[in-house]
Amino acid sequence: AKPGATIWTVKADAGRMPGAAIDSGNGSIVTAGGDGVIQTFSLADGSRKNTVGIGAADGMSSIRLDDSGVAFVGAASKLQSYSTRTGRIDWVYHAGRGLRALGDIPVALTSRAVFTTGTRSFGFLRAFHELSLSQFLGLCRRAMKTGRLRGFRGWFREQWLLVVNRRTGKLLWRRPLGIGVSVPRNQSGTPVVIGNRVVVSSPVSQTISAFDTRTRKPLWSYRANEMHKGAVTVIGEDVLFGDKSGAITLLRLVDGSLLGRCKTTGSFSVTAPILVGRTLIVPTRDGTVWATPYAELRARILSASGSCTDETAHAH
Repeated sequence: AKPGATIWTVKADAGRMPGAAIDSGNGSIVTAGGDGVIQTFSLADGSRKNTVGIGAADGMSSIRLDDSGVAFVGAASKLQSYSTRTGRIDWVYHAGRGLRALGDIPVALTSRAVFTTGTRSFGFLRAFHELSLSQFLGLCRRAMKTGRLRGFRGWFREQWLLVVNRRTGKLLWRRPLGIGVSVPRNQSGTPVVIGNRVVVSSPVSQTISAFDTRTRKPLWSYRANEMHKGAVTVIGEDVLFGDKSGAITLLRLVDGSLLGRCKTTGSFSVTAPILVGRTLIVPTRDGTVWATPYAELRARILSASGSCTDETAHAH
């Protein structure tokens, strides 16, 4: 990493959008690609250790690897547990009920459970009958902005939080995250576990929701002004996320109440802002990455100043 020299290069059998996972316990790199195959390589020289099929192409999610060398990866309508130590699939969870896109996000883990999301079609006529008229018309207006009038039967989607037993792969519980318009490309509603809460974003319903992982009850739900993809960033008692319009929103973790928001230079992708020490690193889709002391950004948001940066901020 210091000189930037290439140690080894391996030609993959198919494209690999997700990042690889490093198993430092046995010196391996674990990847999943567009060919629906998990491959394990040596970290030292790149030699191939093992290959196993997962039955469907992995979409856009990075593998989540735990300390014991167990990898969790979603693909299409399945979530799988794979042991890098034995080279075998331990269990496969089939979402069923038309739920797909489990390969779009990395899972969240607790000692007992695996958290992910799935998305399914929600019929046009069903939406008309089950949604309030104002909600239905509002979603229709959103869908019509995409110019897909001929495909109106496929306008709507429903997103779900899925919680699976980490040891057996059996479904523990699931909760609906809401109904909305079909999302282009990545369906990324990514769960984040913090203490006894799981906070999950739904780009489909444009909501941020929190559930109690012990009682399984909903704690709060916040309706965002614009679409947010990816994971929220939890800092202490704050929940922070950037949306499609380029706004950063700050919520209170305990109850989901709005603390404030500010505007950045560009819209956000699925890559969440990260906190390094006391500095928040924020990438936006206009090709900018900027860093700011989180305390200063928080104060700016709470002051309702409008902009997330000041005139002295430098972007690279």
